[in-house]
Amino acid sequence: MVILTASIGALAVVTARQWSRSVDVDVLDRVENAVASDLGWLKTYAKYWRMTSGPYPLTCEQAGFGSDCTDFVTSKLATVYEPDPALCTETTGLAEGFVEAASTVSLTPARPFAIDPETLTQTLLTSDPNPDPGEGQYESSLPPGATLVRTITPGTNIVFLSYSLTGGNAAAYGFLREAALQLDASAWCP
Repeated sequence: MVILTASIGALAVVTARQWSRSVDVDVLDRVENAVASDLGWLKTYAKYWRMTSGPYPLTCEQAGFGSDCTDFVTSKLATVYEPDPALCTETTGLAEGFVEAASTVSLTPARPFAIDPETLTQTLLTSDPNPDPGEGQYESSLPPGATLVRTITPGTNIVFLSYSLTGGNAAAYGFLREAALQLDASAWCP
């Protein structure tokens, strides 16, 4: 009886630890998926923001023809970026312009999380005190009191992003992700 009681007690402790680790992995999966979704959208938009494509008229000199060429020629399908020269000359102008555009743009696939160009800090996920798996709310639920926050900081033609898990027992997860988006349009600044 003693051996059976001790075995059941040990099994209960191991099961509780495994359950706790499973819950931790689920939370981190939800957080990582939210960050990957947000960052993926922003990376794609950073690549295509201010881009135009099509055939463009070129002078003979731009096209590389000799002096006997007198007409304009048309390029093949080309990609060019058209940044606002006024934004290019400001310290954070191009990055701030990007954030402003990304907060209002409507693309498919749609932006996963809103951007507030005024505060530049946005809550992506929060804890749900009463998760209801039948309504899909549990997928975005975090531990009680925890919040996943994204902070955007415009730099010189670069947008810095920081994702952190705060509040509740978020410190136990030690989650912090940082990224920098180089705006492709910045290479075309005069």
